[in-house]
Amino acid sequence: MFAARLLALREKLLGPEHADVAKSLYELADVRRAQGRLDGAEPLYLRALQILKSKSSVPAQRDAATAQAKLDELQRAQGRRTEPPQPPMAKPPAQEA
Repeated sequence: MFAARLLALREKLLGPEHADVAKSLYELADVRRAQGRLDGAEPLYLRALQILKSKSSVPAQRDAATAQAKLDELQRAQGRRTEPPQPPMAKPPAQEA
């Protein structure tokens, strides 16, 4: 599988915390998701996010947003809630007569 080989090469050449490694991680996750291997995709998205969120560059932050969107979509496809629960609406203050 090309995506897995690319990931291994990037990790070896660039180190495990490089932004390009993160991009390879979420690309491999995309492949696994397309194959129906959802459980194998989620850890890859999560690791990619962990790497990308530690970077301050604009491209890394853009890739982090992409990886987060892909993870959210995966979790919705699995029927899992990805949005935090909304707090209950506050009651309006009682009006004085």
